[in-house]
Amino acid sequence: MPQPHNIDLDALTFAVLRDLGCATSRWIEGWPHEESALLNHVTGVLSRRRRGCDVGLRSRVNVSAEVVDLHRRGDDSTDRHGADLAVTVLAPGCRYAKTVFLQLKRSRGCQLTIQRHQLKDAYQDPRVGERSFVLAIDEESQKARIAHVRDLLDEFPRGIAAHGVSSLDWSPISRWLARWFACREAPSSDLRSQGNVEGLLENFVREEDAPDRVWVFDREPDDLYDFPEGYRPAQAWTHVALQEEGQNSEEIFDPPEKR
Repeated sequence: MPQPHNIDLDALTFAVLRDLGCATSRWIEGWPHEESALLNHVTGVLSRRRRGCDVGLRSRVNVSAEVVDLHRRGDDSTDRHGADLAVTVLAPGCRYAKTVFLQLKRSRGCQLTIQRHQLKDAYQDPRVGERSFVLAIDEESQKARIAHVRDLLDEFPRGIAAHGVSSLDWSPISRWLARWFACREAPSSDLRSQGNVEGLLENFVREEDAPDRVWVFDREPDDLYDFPEGYRPAQAWTHVALQEEGQNSEEIFDPPEKR
């Protein structure tokens, strides 16, 4: 799927880097420097109201976002998840839709420890796994680097549960964004067909927790997947809509025909 025709990728990349930099600065200024605290800052920045954020190329395109908490299915108290944050980007009429799953990691001097079970949890569902990345944020230099979970699993030494890696050779965010929007990193979604990953995520949203949601996707039938007790694909899910001037939410999200 080609990237949206009316999106200025430079402006969109700048907006993403600005948000990530803001969240990182707040995280570093505070305490503790845990991944859970980083997630709180990232979702907080993503969900704020945006005035004057125009990423349009030929005409004005505004950016809006909402964050939804995903819950565990079942009664188990374990907290297993494929990612910390899932982000879905929607363009007008859903002619463009992509979702990425991010595992957030803290690095120090661009050194971090990754655990095999966390990487493998992303592949509880192949739709999640093929869209999953590790995003490392350095608490000293604020450098952000990203790598595909699949590549990290392929390089994981046999017979050990965790090992240290360097993120220096991982992709910079700006380079990765250009490849991701052009679908050279991870596939896009067809929201008009069954089996899209957004429908999977919708199954983990409590309707009573988000009564005022703007974008709601068709849920997947429960028998299409079999996850471990207490598992969820991500802890939180953010929808980011790229809305042309004058469009309403129904025109951004043109839902598929009821099946």
